[in-house]
Parts: sequence; C-alpha cells; structure tokens
Amino acid sequence: MNNGLDHKATLKDIATKAGVSVTAASLVLNNRRVRISKEKRDRILQVAKQLDYRPNQVARNLAAGESRLIALIVPSIENLFFASLAKRLECECANDGYSLVVAVSEESRAKEHAVMNRLSALGVDGVFLVAACESYEAERELRKDAERVMCPVVLMDRLFSSSWCDGLAFDGYLGGRQASQRLVDAGHRRIGCVTDEADGEGLGVRTRGFVDVLQESGIGFDPALWVRGDYRFSSGYMAADRLIDMGVTAVFCGNDLMAAGFIQRVTERGLCVPADISVVGFDDVLEYYGLFRAVTSVAQDISQLAKRGWGKMREYIELLDSDDVDGCPWLENHHAELLKPHLVEHGTISDIAM
Repeated sequence: MNNGLDHKATLKDIATKAGVSVTAASLVLNNRRVRISKEKRDRILQVAKQLDYRPNQVARNLAAGESRLIALIVPSIENLFFASLAKRLECECANDGYSLVVAVSEESRAKEHAVMNRLSALGVDGVFLVAACESYEAERELRKDAERVMCPVVLMDRLFSSSWCDGLAFDGYLGGRQASQRLVDAGHRRIGCVTDEADGEGLGVRTRGFVDVLQESGIGFDPALWVRGDYRFSSGYMAADRLIDMGVTAVFCGNDLMAAGFIQRVTERGLCVPADISVVGFDDVLEYYGLFRAVTSVAQDISQLAKRGWGKMREYIELLDSDDVDGCPWLENHHAELLKPHLVEHGTISDIAM
C-alpha cells in the first residue's frame, strides 16, 4: 500500500518524515556507512517500510557495493588545467574498473555544497575536490561537507593553510618564484603580473612566490602593475592594454590561458613577444591542445598529479573495503603533499642587456 500518497515515495519523503538529511537516508537504505544513532537508523527503515519505498536499480547496485563511481568537483571545466586533470583521472580510474563523474562548482561555495550533497546521495566511492575560491572564506563549512559525504575525500590542486584533509597539489609558491626568477635573471626590472587571489589570503601562493623574488632582488613589487585575472583567456586579453601602457617589459600570468589572451592583445597592438614584452604562463597545457605553443610556462605534470591522487584514493577505498578502519583516516590522518613544478622554456622570454 502507499498510505494515500499519490506519488512514488522518494528519498526526500523518507528523510523529511524521519527527520534526517537526504544523504543520511540514502546511506542507510543503501546499507552504507553513516555516522548516526541506531535510533535514527531504525526510524529511517521504519518510515521507508511505511511509505513502501522502492529503490531503483541504481540504488540496488549501490546497496550491493557496486557503485564504482568516483567524483571530481572542479571550479570550471572550461579551464584547460581542470579539463586535463579530469581526462587523466578518468584514465587512472578506468584502469581499476571505476568511472569518473565530473561536477562543476563555478567557484561558488553554495553550488559546491549542493554538489557534494547530491554526489553523496548517489553513493560515490570517493570524491576528488578542487575547492571553490569562496570556500577559502568558509573553510569550516567545507570541512563539514567533507565529513558528511562518508566516503574518502582527496583535495586536489588547491590546498588550505590549515591542513585538515588529505590532499595533493603542485607547489604554487615555488612555481611563482621560478617564473619571477627567470624574468629577473633575464634583466627585466619593470615586471607586471596577471593573477588571482585563489587562496583567500590576499595574494595567492603563485603571486606571493613571484612577489618575494622581486623583493629579494631589490626590484620591489609595484601594486599598480598587478592586474587581477580570473584564469580565463579574456582576463589576460583585457589586462594587456593597461600593462603595455605602463611600460612593462615582462609579464607573469597565473595560468596559460591568461598568458594566451595577453599575447593575443600584444600582437593586435603591433608588438612582438618576446622582442617587446616577455611572457611567462603557468600549467604548460596549451601545447597539448595545439594552442599558442610557444609560451614559456611553469609546468605542472598533470599525469603525475592524477596518478598520485588516484593512488591515495584507491588506498582509502581498499582500506574501507577491508573493514579494518574506524572513522575517516583521510580527515584524521591526513597528509598534504606538494609536488615540484619546473619551468619549461618555449621562447617567450628575451634577455635585456644589464
């Protein structure tokens, strides 16, 4: 019987009547781990029986522990770095019989929260998370989300100064230093930058590395030569006029897409890279897509990042499958690992006579 309901009972119906979250109801009904009392668990099961709840085939597969789904949450799939990361993670997961689901937060804490809830309800076996910029101002809320998903969570690319979750990223500070040092060594003294405040601490880590080398070299950092970008082609393009008019001889862009946009506008102005302005990007992903191939860049080996990240995730999944673990070791015994980037020269830096 359906107790007078004129529609098929849903997880939301169960959760509402039992007074729990949809995630908790889903995990209990799919026989998965969840941190709730026995009383609440029994209440969920009782309500499900009362409402004649019938899980679909996907839910039955989850109950049998056959999800084999891994989620990747990224701020934007239009960003070539994140697109490349998704591709390489997909390959790593597929090698072990898992499928990758990609979701986008658009740098929004609210959307990131909603996505994590939906993925948890799907019963994914693990979540790779590239944190949204807004989450740096709401770190506590993100931590709560990571605790609630009840599956391994591995932070990728963007870590937090207060380490609380297992994570893996390239050392952006070192990369910023490498870019800045190369321009300083080439004799440049009026150096601009197009970067973002990605870590929520004023200057992002890449920018801080860049600035520190200028300070240590006695050149100093002129804030007027810093243009904030959003990692899109258009922001590099729009930043170019201002920096060109201010007489810069070199520019550091926080990623390759902004570097490509900057170079495009420089060319339209009748100037040449690197004869008139030297440019350094970050990520070294353009050549993979056949775009602006000659951009000197701080390279991040995305294949290495994906391989190491999947290695972490697989260890946690296997640990949970063994039932030889209590709690969430990815949160309780976490380790933030930094990989080393390196500068790749593609001909967009010219030396200036000292």
